[in-house]
Amino acid sequence: MLEKTTLIAVAIGAIFASSVLQAETIDTRIGKLQFTHDFANGYPTDATVEKLFNEMDFQRAVQVYLWAIPFASMAQWQYAHREQLGAENGQAVFLESYKDRLGGLTYNATTPYVLPFIDLAEGPWVVVMPEAEVRGAAHDMWQIAITRMTEPGKYLFVGPGQGVPKDAEAQGYRVAKSPSMNLLVGIRLMATDEAQRLADLEAIQVYPYAERDNPKPRGYIRPKGKPWMAAAPKGLAYFERLAEWLE
Repeated sequence: MLEKTTLIAVAIGAIFASSVLQAETIDTRIGKLQFTHDFANGYPTDATVEKLFNEMDFQRAVQVYLWAIPFASMAQWQYAHREQLGAENGQAVFLESYKDRLGGLTYNATTPYVLPFIDLAEGPWVVVMPEAEVRGAAHDMWQIAITRMTEPGKYLFVGPGQGVPKDAEAQGYRVAKSPSMNLLVGIRLMATDEAQRLADLEAIQVYPYAERDNPKPRGYIRPKGKPWMAAAPKGLAYFERLAEWLE
């Protein structure tokens, strides 16, 4: 009797196993996922494992893309100034005409802009705002404001890990610490008279703090019809630009 009961139990178990533990395929957004048995009790096949890891990599890439949108946009903007327009470190790009600003993303159509990118890798830099109708602000590479520049005077920008020069504030510098090694200074020329605007432009000075005793302002350039684009690149180039600036 015991032997018969055991055989019945084994038969029932086999029937249950064959009905519950048979291979299962599930349709998902990323395609068909196959399992050795049913989803709850089986294991993903080798092909499914590879597909899932590929999806994880894709999702991480999407997260990086979204996380870095502000930074990548600023990196491309700085790249455009340097590589496409030929601006040196601290040298402003002066945008006056409508054609000049075609490569930008959020410019006003009529406002004259003075835009120097500054790389602080070799030490602090100075921006001199004249007593004139000029208004500005500095932003880090995450497009977060560092300081307003609405008052005339000398603004001293110090990079990550750099000490503030001794007695800088006592010497009249307005000290601003940048969270990123590169930053953008954006200045608007507000005078309505063209001659006055150009005089104000010439009075803006950007130079390394190391040159404070004999400054050599980096001046400005104009696009002069050169094509340029500040929008973040597409595809793999987006990640390449991001990696280049982060490193």
